[in-house]
Amino acid sequence: MTDATNKASLYRKIAAIAGAIGRVEKDGYNPQLKYKYATPATVMEAVKPLLSDRHLAIVPMVNAVIKDPTGSKTQGGAEKVITRVEMTYLIL
Repeated sequence: MTDATNKASLYRKIAAIAGAIGRVEKDGYNPQLKYKYATPATVMEAVKPLLSDRHLAIVPMVNAVIKDPTGSKTQGGAEKVITRVEMTYLIL
C-alpha cells in the first residue's frame, strides 16, 4: 500500500467513528465558568470500542506543560496560574 492509500483508509475509519459516536454525555462541570462538558474519560469510553472495531488505537503524548502566572492569588494566598498542556495524539 502507498502512503496515500494508508492515509485514505485511516481517514475513512476516523470518519466512520465520528459518524457512529452520537451524543456524548456532559458529565463534568466547571463551577468557575458555569458550564457542563464531557470529561476525557467519558469521551474515551464512547470512542474506545469504535476504535477497537476498526483496529485503531490512540496514544496521547504530553509535549509540554506550561504554567502562566495570572498575577493574582487565591484566598489562601497561593499564586493563581493558568496551566496549558500541549499534546499530540498518535493514531495507530
